[in-house]
Amino acid sequence: PSRHYDPMLPVLSQNKTEKYGVSLTMETLSRQSTTLVNTISDLKQMMKEVNSKAFTITADIHTIYNAKESIQDYFDTFGKKLNHCHFMDYKNGIRSHLAWGDGEADIKEILDIFDRNRFSGHFVLEYTDSKYFLEPFKVYEKTYHIIRQNL
Repeated sequence: PSRHYDPMLPVLSQNKTEKYGVSLTMETLSRQSTTLVNTISDLKQMMKEVNSKAFTITADIHTIYNAKESIQDYFDTFGKKLNHCHFMDYKNGIRSHLAWGDGEADIKEILDIFDRNRFSGHFVLEYTDSKYFLEPFKVYEKTYHIIRQNL
């Protein structure tokens, strides 16, 4: 199979990120948007080939479930290298990243997985559906209350 990231390897492997104390993080993306890195296996191979201490992993909840993988699979594979999360709800058949409560993900279960694995990285709320563009404050306020109820 063709490896679409081959042209990137010389740049990524120069370890400039280590020299400057910067982390490089990579997430899987859906097959509908790219063929670069779509699965845990692809991501593991990319990490091996980049071979940098500064290379870390971002878990994108939507693309993880879209690939029929699990967040626990990411912890089992990458451990503490998983240090960033695009934290959103999702619904099968919808490509947009949804606000919590608008999809079918079990936020309590997901937060429990992160807690059990002692995740100490960053969560980023990533909502891409255009219905959120006009009144983002309401969406984030709703999210705040949903997260608080499930901690």
